[in-house]
Amino acid sequence: MGSRTVWARLAAAQPRDFAPLLTAEEIGRWRDQTLDWFEKLKEEPKIEPVHITDADVQDFIDRAVGMIDRYFAVWQAAVWHGDNNPGG
Repeated sequence: MGSRTVWARLAAAQPRDFAPLLTAEEIGRWRDQTLDWFEKLKEEPKIEPVHITDADVQDFIDRAVGMIDRYFAVWQAAVWHGDNNPGG
């Protein structure tokens, strides 16, 4: 039995209640959503995943700290000099 036949049979199957946990309608919606998800995988752009490394995290932290230091210095100078509008 080919995979298309299996998918077609799954799609055509009549769900039944799984009382008291799930209704047939809920099971049918879950099935349809799952089959739809697998169908959409065929349309996926095939982008290769990029992983965040420890070096990436450290680089982000270093840049964020530098930016916060600069903003804090501007704010601190404005407060010390009585400027009520340090942002602009």
